[in-house]
Order: sequence, then C-alpha cells, then structure tokens
Amino acid sequence: MKRFLVILVLLVGACGGSGQPQTLSSEIATTSTSPTTQAPIATTSIPTPATTTSSTLAATTTQALPTTTAAPPTTSTTTTAAPPTTSTTTTQAPATTTTAAPATTVVGLGDFYSSPASITIATGDRVKWVLESGTHDTTSFDGLWQSPLMTEIGDSWSRTFDVAGTYDYQCSIHPGLMNGVVIVTE
Repeated sequence: MKRFLVILVLLVGACGGSGQPQTLSSEIATTSTSPTTQAPIATTSIPTPATTTSSTLAATTTQALPTTTAAPPTTSTTTTAAPPTTSTTTTQAPATTTTAAPATTVVGLGDFYSSPASITIATGDRVKWVLESGTHDTTSFDGLWQSPLMTEIGDSWSRTFDVAGTYDYQCSIHPGLMNGVVIVTE
C-alpha cells in the first residue's frame, strides 16, 4: 500500500494583490517498500482569490487550502440596553358647561282646542302659542300671564318658563272649552 503525502503551500501576497496568478508548489512524497522511490515535484498555477471563478475552480484537480500567518480577527460586541420606560400622561380638558339653547314647543290654538293639550318641558324652555283658526288667547288659571287676543291666523305669543311646576291655562274667551297644561321639569 502506498501512502502519499501532499503538502501544499500557497504563497499569499506574492503578487502584491495585483490579481496576477500565484504559484502553488506541491511536493509529493511516496512511501513504499522501496525507500529509494520518490515522486517528482509538481508546480501548478492557481489564480488569486480575487480572480477565482467557478470555471477556474472546476478545472483544478487538486484542492488547496490557504495558509495564513495572521490571526483571525476577534469580534467583541457589548450591548447595553436600558429597560424600556413607559410614561403615560393623561390630561383632562377643563370641565365646560354647555348651556343648550332653550327649546321652543309650539301649541296650536283652533276651534275650541289647544293642541297638544298637555306638554312637558325643561326649565328655561319656551312655549309658543300659534293661532290656527278663530279668535283666542292664552291665560293662566293662577293669573301669572295673559296673552293678547290673537285674531289673524298665524298670530303667536310666547312665554319662557324659568321655574319648575305645573301651569294650567285656558282661552279667556272660551273657558272650560279650551284648556291646557304646561309641566316644567328641572
């Protein structure tokens, strides 16, 4: 059995990075039963790593391992991460008081009716009585108000109610026939 010892030496930087092919020297020694037999020395030209192509590597029959004299670079990375901080600031808008415009409820006055006969409103709201037919007015039972006499269709009269309570009213021309009630809530 023959043993072959192949020693490959790659000369790094022989061409100074010019991209020219470098020379690879190989010594092949043969060990056999006869100590006097020795294989010839072979020299092969291999391009530098910067000019190596896949077709050049496919044509090479021997595999060469690069020899370097420099120690591999040591990489040390220290990462210090601060813990995430979360800050939440809640700002409330100043409280605002929105006063809604007073609502107006319309009550129609006609031939012996008030329509609607009973209404419920909030304090500060207004009631507007509008003449739909005939001649009428609106007068509270307790004497708090009395409207002028409305004679033309479309005539109207309004009153704002600022105090909660129940207010009964009637037409002073037709008492007992045309009654109504205004309920004012807080």
